[in-house]
Amino acid sequence: MSPYYTPIHATTRRLDAGIAQTHRVKLTVLVVAGICFLAYLWQVNTLSTKGFQIKVLEKRLGALKTEIQDLELNVASEKSINKINERVKELEMVKTAQAEYVRPLGSSVALGQ
Repeated sequence: MSPYYTPIHATTRRLDAGIAQTHRVKLTVLVVAGICFLAYLWQVNTLSTKGFQIKVLEKRLGALKTEIQDLELNVASEKSINKINERVKELEMVKTAQAEYVRPLGSSVALGQ
């Protein structure tokens, strides 16, 4: 027998082993690609959901800013001298000629127990 001669069945076994190895590599690559694709879909879905939530919150923020401005305007209006004078008339308050102050008798303070 020649050292260069290889029986056919030995060559066939090596070819079958090589084909099986190639199929395993292809399957592994396919599984990894599938997992990457699913992760990508999950990430895109999460980002689009978060984007929608951000838009809703930005609209709410704008509405709250407008409400704050309205309330500040209301406070400024209620603090105006004209408004205070109107309230004085409504409550039928009158000006006093002289203010009377109460002075405490001694310096002792009652303790609440």
